[in-house]
Formats: sequence, C-alpha cells, structure tokens
Amino acid sequence: MRTPGRVLKLVTLKAKQANALFWSPTGKHMIIADGLNGKLEFYIVDMLMTMATVENFMAHIKWDPTGRYVVTVVASAVMEDGFYIWSLYGKLLYRTLKELVFQFALRPRPPSLLSEQKEKEVKKNLRPYVERYEEEDKEVLDLLSRQEMEKRRVMEEEWEMWINKWKQLHEEEKLQRKLCPWNHEQE
Repeated sequence: MRTPGRVLKLVTLKAKQANALFWSPTGKHMIIADGLNGKLEFYIVDMLMTMATVENFMAHIKWDPTGRYVVTVVASAVMEDGFYIWSLYGKLLYRTLKELVFQFALRPRPPSLLSEQKEKEVKKNLRPYVERYEEEDKEVLDLLSRQEMEKRRVMEEEWEMWINKWKQLHEEEKLQRKLCPWNHEQE
C-alpha cells in the first residue's frame, strides 16, 4: 500500500543512460533524458515499460498541467530553434521551428469552478450526459453529412449542365467543321 509523501524504490533501471528524469504531474509517466545524446525515453512507471525513444538535442522539457502532453523547446543558436509537442506516449503531435526562441511557457490549468462535492456528483452522473451529448454530436454530424451530400449533388448537376452545354455546342459546330475542315474563318 502506497502512502502519500513517502518515497518507494520500485526498480533499478539498468543500462539506461540518463542525466535527468522528468515526472508527469500525475506521477504515472516520466521522461528519461540523456542530454548528452539528445535521447528522450517516454516511460510508463506503473508498467515499467518504454513507450518510445526519440531524439531531440538540447531540448528543455516541460509537462503540461494535465500530464497528457510534453513540450520540448530548443533554444540554441546552433540547433533548429522551436518547440515540439508530444503525447505522453512519445508520439510527435506538432512541431514548429522559430528562430531565437528565448522562453516557452504553458498556460496554467485554472482552478475548477465547481466545488469538490459538485465534481463528485458530476463524475457519478456522467453517463447520461455522455449519452445525451453523443446523441447531439451524432445529429450534428448527420446534418453536416446531409448538407455535404446536397452540396455535392448540386455541384454534380452544375457539372452535367456545363458538359451538356459544351456537347451541344460541339454538335452545332460539327456541321461547320465538315463543310470547311481546313479553315473555320473563311465562312
């Protein structure tokens, strides 16, 4: 049984080079960083398992307040400056290169507007809300799908009209082409 505020040794990770460990705010994940080689290892602590190993040289590492995303920031005159956003499993989600990056900060998570009792009540009664909103989402998607289908139908009709117009014009000019095949301007 775990006691809050108490440190326990879970395991010794052998043959892993690291000069820093970055714990997620939830405490279930961490990044094992080898700053010398630019290697970042996304690690699930509860399962003692590596999810991904990536390279990001000279990166500063920050977890977002939810513990679901990691941002690595490169601020160096020698490397590609910019920032990278990763999932907690090590999948690169977004990358942007910017010259002269000096600082990167994540927006802090605002405190909940609900009381602790109200949060527990919402969590307990979440299923009906989920079902209701999923139904509303389905209706919106169906409406968008119908609108898209109607838009495509109208475009297809316009295309057919345009094609028919040019076919008719082609047929009308067919006689002229037969009468004067070498030069249309002599008529």
